Amino acid sequence: MGEGGTGLSVGERRKLALAQLFLRKPAVLILDEPSNDLDFQSETALIAALSAVARTRTVIVVTHSLRLVSVAAQIYHVTGTGAVEQEPPATMVPRLFGVKPAVPAAASPQEEEPQHA
Repeated sequence: MGEGGTGLSVGERRKLALAQLFLRKPAVLILDEPSNDLDFQSETALIAALSAVARTRTVIVVTHSLRLVSVAAQIYHVTGTGAVEQEPPATMVPRLFGVKPAVPAAASPQEEEPQHA
């Protein structure tokens, strides 16, 4: 690894940045697409870490990831008109993604894809 993270993949740099953030132990974490550039196993580890952190801190995640959305306590959806909707995953995930919200963290990558009729 070189200066500034040279020699690391984009996913490795993302994991390093997230690890540094978790070590700072902020009271509130605001993350924008934290699972971008992560493989399935790394996203699974991120979900476990965020779930643990959320027990004692406020975690706000902006994401399009079905797996991350499915484990949220509440979902806030900003519509195209700027209106904000708030609902639990059991209600919001089927409406936004067309699938059930329970996506097992250990599921294979093929199982996380929405099924099309």
